[in-house]
Amino acid sequence: MNGKFGKSGKHKKALQVLVHEEKDQQAAESHCWRTSAGRDRKFTQGMFLTLLQIYLESSPHVIAAVDLLNKNAASFDLRVLPDSWSLKLVLRFLCKSRRETVHYR
Repeated sequence: MNGKFGKSGKHKKALQVLVHEEKDQQAAESHCWRTSAGRDRKFTQGMFLTLLQIYLESSPHVIAAVDLLNKNAASFDLRVLPDSWSLKLVLRFLCKSRRETVHYR
């Protein structure tokens, strides 16, 4: 079902189906990487930001959101972090993000 959305460029809908209906976070992350292949960094960041926003829209997915940040630190800007999150919750992400930023430059 989500394949038709991804192929038609409706990536947000495809990600929503993967997260909420199929409950397959790994497939959602894979979709972001597949869709971003050959695209610029800004497009990749947009895909992962869309997935993060989907996770943050429902509280049961906070752990998935933190995992996504930690595994893909280079794909996010620090401004995406919710103000309500503790430093302890995002410390791993912050360290990886900093390291990736220095490496990228």
